[in-house]
Amino acid sequence: MVEKWEGMNVDPRLGRLPALVALCLSACVMPMSVGDEPADDGVGSGDSSSTAGPTTASPTDGATSTMDEDTGTAGMESTGTGEPEIPEDCSTYLKDCPEGYKCMPRAIGDTSWNDTECVPVAEDPGGPGDPCTYLGDPLMGIEDCDANSICFYVDPETLMGTCYEMCGNSEQEPTCEDECAVCVITGDGIFSWCEVVCDPLAPSCLPGQVCVPSSNTYDHDFLCVPDASAPGTEIGSSCEATNACPAGMVCLDDAEVPGCTGVRCCSPVCDPEAVVDPCPGMLPGSVCTPWYQPGEGPPAACIGGPSGACMVP
Repeated sequence: MVEKWEGMNVDPRLGRLPALVALCLSACVMPMSVGDEPADDGVGSGDSSSTAGPTTASPTDGATSTMDEDTGTAGMESTGTGEPEIPEDCSTYLKDCPEGYKCMPRAIGDTSWNDTECVPVAEDPGGPGDPCTYLGDPLMGIEDCDANSICFYVDPETLMGTCYEMCGNSEQEPTCEDECAVCVITGDGIFSWCEVVCDPLAPSCLPGQVCVPSSNTYDHDFLCVPDASAPGTEIGSSCEATNACPAGMVCLDDAEVPGCTGVRCCSPVCDPEAVVDPCPGMLPGSVCTPWYQPGEGPPAACIGGPSGACMVP
């Protein structure tokens, strides 16, 4: 399954945080669409007083990689013992950089990811789930995850985040090793990572997150994202982004929510197998409608059971 973030109030570059400045990609305010699942982007970080960026020890032959922040180019400086040939282009899906290097998205002459480059893998890299840190601006792509992972959900002040598995195969047919994960793609296909689905009726999201559907997976799978709901938002309130409703609700088009006076409104999630339909009591004029059609959705082992949303019959 693949999801392209375009409609969510988060900055995919620096983490699942409310977007502070519209700088980057289309990535997150889901239906999922950040703007439509990321589209309000965010904060830049990594201010430098010098033209030369961070220098990272190379795992091969003691070479170093020096980042020129004016050009966004990493230059390789040899210690005289020889280095592998570094390709001009690489694929984060194919992971086709030489041993000891990884393909990373980066911004060249722009404030959003628009290119990829082989960069040295850290000497003691972390894998999926491990903490990670960027050396300087995250848009430069120098961090300490392993060759198959990428640092994401980064705190804009500490530049620390978590390593996530990079999607494999191709942008058109991405793969994830975890059967309960979907491939989330942003930055015009340059930036991707594997995200585990959540159960909207029994979410296991972190504090400050909500389990909401993504607009650009084939099955509109539910993922944990930052809670961008305003105080006082309730059933029937208008919402501009998928993560603009509190936990236990989803943001649906006006035609699907009885009495909705906005373009989209918040509606409760529900159990379509409940003995008594809970929706009429929560949102008069609605019925509990299954979210997934038969044969669709994540494997049964990944979610607790069927889920739905209160909608117009």
